[in-house]
Amino acid sequence: MVRFIDDHRDEYGVEPICRVLPIAPSTYYAHKACEDDPTLRSTRAKRDEDLSGEIQRVWDANRKVYGVRKVWQQLHREGLRVARCTVARLMEKMGLRGVVRGPSVKTRLCPTSRPVVRDPRRSGPSAAVAPRRQRTSPLRGHRQRRQHGRLVVPIIFHILEDGVEHFDRPDDVRALVQHDALGLKS
Repeated sequence: MVRFIDDHRDEYGVEPICRVLPIAPSTYYAHKACEDDPTLRSTRAKRDEDLSGEIQRVWDANRKVYGVRKVWQQLHREGLRVARCTVARLMEKMGLRGVVRGPSVKTRLCPTSRPVVRDPRRSGPSAAVAPRRQRTSPLRGHRQRRQHGRLVVPIIFHILEDGVEHFDRPDDVRALVQHDALGLKS
């Protein structure tokens, strides 16, 4: 925001811009004063600057493979007392990461992040995603029971076929009651 105010202060002035933006003029002026005179900065900002140099030195000296824990331990061995969370915050701010063993984590997109195709014949939360698509929703409030050594959890299956919903077991009264309670059309 300070950079934006600097870019437009000649045209509009500081106070009118600050009235529109969520920043007080005094905050802007304090930030500018700290830029001009570094001795006005807070104690934490001054210590962060010193620690950033030490963290960068330790990280570079160890072939850029140390993570937060090892950098923190090395700083302690050298007699520099600093909190681990401070090292983590500064390493994240500086963009430093340690090497991670094992395969990289691959995240797949959740099916709900894809655009949803709605059936034009229906509306509301029970609208069909697409014909002949299957979706499941667990029933809450039902007891789980054991059957032949396996845990059975009741689930409603909606198989949407030409706008008509079919149950996996239509004779299950509980499923019909839950179906009605969810406000779905049958």
